[in-house]
Amino acid sequence: MPQLFSVLFFLMLITLGMGSATGLITGIVTVVKDELPSLNETLVTAFICVAGFGVGIVYVTPGGQFIVELVLLLINFKK
Repeated sequence: MPQLFSVLFFLMLITLGMGSATGLITGIVTVVKDELPSLNETLVTAFICVAGFGVGIVYVTPGGQFIVELVLLLINFKK
């Protein structure tokens, strides 16, 4: 029985992650399409997905923890 609940739990996490990603990408695509209506929506979506993947893949490299700390330092920098 615990195995069933563990599988259901991870399916729930995957579903929540896909829903969040869909909402985020839809928001970005809507803004881009409103500003540049002549662009193809499929190409805009593909570009945003590839760009997001490219930015995200940096964080899983061996230097990813350093980059996270650098980003946090730059975000929290106060003059």
